[in-house]
Amino acid sequence: MRAFCMRFFWKAGTRIFCAPFFSTSLLLFLWLHGCHAQEEATFEELRVDNEEKIESDIGLGPGRPLKRLDIDQLEASIERATGLRWVDYSNHSQFQRFRSTLGIPDFFASTKEDLEVSPLFLKFLDDAARSVCANLINQEWRRSESERIFLTEAKKEDTTEQADGRDRIAKNLAYLIERFHGRSLALQAAELQSWLNLWKKAYETSRTNGNNQENAARSAWQAMCVALLVHPDFYTY
Repeated sequence: MRAFCMRFFWKAGTRIFCAPFFSTSLLLFLWLHGCHAQEEATFEELRVDNEEKIESDIGLGPGRPLKRLDIDQLEASIERATGLRWVDYSNHSQFQRFRSTLGIPDFFASTKEDLEVSPLFLKFLDDAARSVCANLINQEWRRSESERIFLTEAKKEDTTEQADGRDRIAKNLAYLIERFHGRSLALQAAELQSWLNLWKKAYETSRTNGNNQENAARSAWQAMCVALLVHPDFYTY
């Protein structure tokens, strides 16, 4: 069957030719030929100019600024580390009570939480730490050794004045730093020695205030609990 045709023109040099309308087969041939021609393009033709580089910061470098936990994350972290929540006498969350003051959005006046490490935030964190830690140490002193979650390595009567007591306190501090801050420290690490010195200072201060050995150790462990919670390694990431 003779295909329908129409007249159209293209130039080749200086001559003009007339051709029939392209059939389906001819169009397919030209399309395939075009794809094949693209595959044979040289590297120079396809080379991308990389002189202008685009830099993107995905926040994984050593210079990434620390971010603060939001209030819900902070409350959950305290409960996970200590087993306790910061509550009032009616067992209501104090963080939720002061949510507007702490910058939690209500989606009326604000839609974005304030995550600045402000003096107000640190004040409420200190209040929470002192309350939770007092309750935690009271419970630890009544628990048996197998039930404790804070004093897992040291004994209640241990002090830094005895070599074995000092070693157990250091092991307990290393355990607590990993529990609260997620970092593992060797017993000879300088940072762990700083924590041990802080424990010793708290113990000596309590003894100076007239407390006996056990109560002074109790005060020292409570001070360690507070220090671990208010440390930036606890509320930033």
